[in-house]
Amino acid sequence: MKNNLKHITLLILFICSSASVQAQHKTNSIDIAISALAKDSSLKNASISFVVKDLDSSAIISEYNPNLSLPSASTMKVVSTAAALDILGSYLKFETKIMYDGYIDSNNVLTGEYIYKGWWRSNTWE
Repeated sequence: MKNNLKHITLLILFICSSASVQAQHKTNSIDIAISALAKDSSLKNASISFVVKDLDSSAIISEYNPNLSLPSASTMKVVSTAAALDILGSYLKFETKIMYDGYIDSNNVLTGEYIYKGWWRSNTWE
């Protein structure tokens, strides 16, 4: 799962950079990257859909399942939050800290690891 998150993050960064650098023509490298991602066995039940357009000309730079209707992540967050409040109640507090282990050099490059620490606690005594 950790490795897949790296692949997805790199793909998103690649798509964004490719779209801004090569907006004047359709790039096959995006198509190759998304096809490889779609063939990944750990994502066999995933649904992928996107369209990248040039904002000036409205030309389509790249697309994958452009007519596949998917709920937006924001919509799903509302559904998840409502379910959590219903099941767990409103007395829980969830916190996430993003930290790192290592050092950041003068070029702002981290040599080390990111650490994501999440937990919950009850605030019924507060």
